[in-house]
Amino acid sequence: MMRTRRRMTRQPNKRKAVLLHDLIDRYAKQKDAYLVELAKTKNWYVWQSPRKIKRRFARQYSHHTLPIHLDDQCFFDAVTTMVA
Repeated sequence: MMRTRRRMTRQPNKRKAVLLHDLIDRYAKQKDAYLVELAKTKNWYVWQSPRKIKRRFARQYSHHTLPIHLDDQCFFDAVTTMVA
């Protein structure tokens, strides 16, 4: 029988912690911007649209401060928040 070993992780150094907090802050600001735009009644159609239309909408309202994979994740997270 195999056992799972838990490995303790060390705290990130100060430079990495600052970069991580900066990324978290940019993600939160970008998600807030998406939520503001998605809340408008003229944009409700985006909630159930195909992925291609969602990505076009996301690029239109993006601040372009996040890496593209995080930007996509942020937008789909915002859509999920609006639907819920």
